[in-house]
Amino acid sequence: MVRYSKPKQTQIVYQFVCEDSKSSQNYIKGFSSYFCLGLETMSSNGTSAKNVVKTAKVKAKFFHDNFIPYKMYCIFDKDDDDISVIKNAIKDCEDKNFKYGYSNPCYEYWLLLHYKRSNKVFTSAKECGTECVKAYNTEKSKEYTLSQLKAEKNIFNIQDFKMALRNAASFSFDDISNTYTNMHILLESILKEKKIEGYEDEAQ
Repeated sequence: MVRYSKPKQTQIVYQFVCEDSKSSQNYIKGFSSYFCLGLETMSSNGTSAKNVVKTAKVKAKFFHDNFIPYKMYCIFDKDDDDISVIKNAIKDCEDKNFKYGYSNPCYEYWLLLHYKRSNKVFTSAKECGTECVKAYNTEKSKEYTLSQLKAEKNIFNIQDFKMALRNAASFSFDDISNTYTNMHILLESILKEKKIEGYEDEAQ
C-alpha cells in the first residue's frame, strides 16, 4: 500500500498573538493591509503576558505538527502584571525564538506616540489610555471615548505610523519597568524582512 505524505506548506505564516481582541489586532490588521504583508492575528486565551506566550506555544506546536513554517509574534503590555511576569514572558519568547512587542504601562502608549512625543511616567494604564484618547481626539478632531478608540478598525494611518517611529526612536527605552515600547522595532523589522522600502518618503 502506497502512503502519500502530506505536502509541506512553503509560505511562512506570520502569526500575531494579542492580549486583546480589538485594539492591537485592529492595528496589526491595518498595518498588514496597508503594506500587503498577510499577517495573521488571534487573541490569547486569557489576558496577561503569561497567557499570551502560553497561547503562542500552543499555536506554534500546531504549526510544527502540521509542517507549517511560521514566525510567532507575542503582543502584550505591563498593565496589572508584576514586572517579574513580564520578564518571564520575555525570556520564554526568547527561548522559543518568538518575537515580542511589549508596552508599558499599556498598549495605548504605542498609540500615543502616533500623536504625541512623550515618555511620561504614568501612574496607571488608565492614565495612559486617557492621555492617548485625548491626543487622538485633538489630532483627528474627534470626540472618542477610550472604548471607541480601542474599537476603531481604521486606526492605522501611514503618516501617524511614521510619527510614532520618529517619536519612539527619540527615546532610549532601556528599562522595561518604566514607560516603554519596542513596537517600532518589531514592526520595522518585519518591513525590512519583507523588503518594504520607500515608506519613509511616502509619509513626509
